[in-house]
Amino acid sequence: MTYSHLRNDLSVELKVVALLFFGAQCISDDHCAFLLFVLTLVNHRSVGDHAGIQFNKRTPDTYQRISVVYEPDLPNCTEPVCTGPLAEIYCFGKLIYTSWLFGLYGKCPGEMMRNPPDRVLNAFKKLKYPLKKDEFKTFCYENFVSSPYGIFLCSELNEIWKSLGREFIPQVKHFPDRFPVLAVPNSFVVPGGQFQIYFYWDSYWIIKGGGFLILLFLKLTRRTQPPLFTQMVADYYSATNNATFLSRMIPYIDKELAWWRTNRSVIAITNCPRPENYLVDLDNGYHGDDKSTNIWSSIASACESGLDFSSRWFGYSGTQAGTKFSIRTNKIVPVDLNVLMVLNYWEFANMLNKLKEE
Repeated sequence: MTYSHLRNDLSVELKVVALLFFGAQCISDDHCAFLLFVLTLVNHRSVGDHAGIQFNKRTPDTYQRISVVYEPDLPNCTEPVCTGPLAEIYCFGKLIYTSWLFGLYGKCPGEMMRNPPDRVLNAFKKLKYPLKKDEFKTFCYENFVSSPYGIFLCSELNEIWKSLGREFIPQVKHFPDRFPVLAVPNSFVVPGGQFQIYFYWDSYWIIKGGGFLILLFLKLTRRTQPPLFTQMVADYYSATNNATFLSRMIPYIDKELAWWRTNRSVIAITNCPRPENYLVDLDNGYHGDDKSTNIWSSIASACESGLDFSSRWFGYSGTQAGTKFSIRTNKIVPVDLNVLMVLNYWEFANMLNKLKEE
C-alpha cells in the first residue's frame, strides 16, 4: 500500500479528528495528516513511536473498568529484571500486578515513594483480597507521589520539545532508596513517546552534540541495549582530542566490556515479565510457543537489542509464526551485536595505544 493510498482512505477520519481535537476544519488531506501527526506527538503516553509498539500495547481498556481484583496468581519465574529493596514495588510481585489489573500502572507505583520501601510494602500487605479499586487508590495516594499529566493540548504542544530534555530532581539524589532509578549528575535527552528516561543506543545518535551525555552511561545496571558506550567515547575523543577525558573513561569501558563477557555471552539472566509491560508479557508467556520463562527472557533480550520487536526474533513456522508468541531471541546469535563487540575491543585497544603516546 502506498502512502497516497493510505492517506486517501483515512481522509474522512482525519478531518473528524482535526475537528474534534483542534476545533477547526482542515483544508486538505495533507493538512489533516499533519494535524493528526501533531496530535500523535502530543499524546505521547498512549501512542507508540514505531511499529513494534503494536506488539507492545499497554493496559487494555478492559482492565481499566475492573473495580475489584481477586488475589493474583503470580508468574512462576525466578529472575526479575531488577533487584534491590525497590524491586518488589516497581518490578515484580502483587503490588505491580494489581496496579496493572486496575489499569493504574503509570500512576501507581508513582514517581516517588512518600515512605521508605519497607513501610510501603507493609502497608500494601495489610490490604485484603478481594481488593476494591478505591481501596487500592487510597493506598497509592498515601504511599506515592505522582505528577498529573498535562491538561491542555496547547500547553503540551508548546512544552513537548522542552520535555525531551530532563534532569533528575534533587529528591532522587537525596533519597535514593525511595526511587526506582539511579540519579545521574548531568541533564539528559529522552527519545520521546512512552519513555521517561534516557536510553542507551538512542543516545548514541545525539552523542556528537556534547560529551556530557557519555557520563550518564556510567550508571547503567542490569539491563542494557546495544553496547555503544565505547563508540561514544571514541567519537568524542576524535572530535576533541581530550586525553584527560579519555583517560577517565578507560576504567568504565573496561568494566562494561567485562560485564558483557560475563552476563551476555550465552545465558540471559532475566526470566520474568517486564514491569513496564507486565500484563502483555504475562499473556505472551502463558500463550506462547515455548515455556513462559523462555518467552519472558527472550522478550527482555529483544528489548535490550533495541529492535523491539523486530520479526528477526520471531519464529518462522508454527501457528504463531511471525508474532511475539513465537519469540526466540535467546536461541539467536546476532551477528550485528558480535560485530559491535569486536569493534569495541578494537577501539579500546586504539585508545590505550593513544594514551601511551601522550
